[in-house]
Amino acid sequence: MAGELPPAEIPALRRQLAQQFPAGEPTMNRELTRLLVYLQESSILDRYLAYLKSNASEADKLHVAMHLRFLESGWTAKDRLALLEYYEQANQRKGGASYARYVINATRDFCKGLSEEESRQVLAKGDKWPNAALGALYKLPQQLDAELLAQLIELDGKLAKLEGDSIQRLQVGIVAVLARSGDDESQAYLRKIWEASPERRQAAALGLAQKPTGENWVYLVRSLPVLEPAAAAQICAKVTD
Repeated sequence: MAGELPPAEIPALRRQLAQQFPAGEPTMNRELTRLLVYLQESSILDRYLAYLKSNASEADKLHVAMHLRFLESGWTAKDRLALLEYYEQANQRKGGASYARYVINATRDFCKGLSEEESRQVLAKGDKWPNAALGALYKLPQQLDAELLAQLIELDGKLAKLEGDSIQRLQVGIVAVLARSGDDESQAYLRKIWEASPERRQAAALGLAQKPTGENWVYLVRSLPVLEPAAAAQICAKVTD
């Protein structure tokens, strides 16, 4: 039945339902969340976010957070950062076999709505919010300005001291953004990664292969003996064009 209710045509019902959230009963809260987000009721966004900091069960808070990513309007930059902070905290908790991927996918989906300025704010917290930062990378312009390049290099330096799958994915994402930018400063930093971090040489080499001439050519040739076959084939195709 919910699919037959155009949200714009039932403002009174939306208001009445919004007045009931949060209810004192967990099952009712879950149903209210489903309906309110379907109806795109953003007037109580402050209450949704306050619920995530309440003493409700983690399962109930996660239910609300997973639905909030589908709310299309009403967000401020502060609100977006608050939800992303919750996602990062939730990802640190233990769950079933697919739990972490579930939260990471929600983070990625929500980051699609970030503005470029909001993406920069997320990147400033990237060492603490690696999943959100990875999503934020794909909202950046192709050509990096000096401030943004410096921010990415600073973040990459912080990540070098950390471990974990999310950290590694973010490091690969940073290399990809630098390679896409293709400016001299980005390429110089990719060469620095190649020299300083042997475990990242494959990603760095694939980034350098986007401009396989000049100084990069030497690094690419030196990379061939240590690359996986598929990556080596890509590099060979680039240096022999």
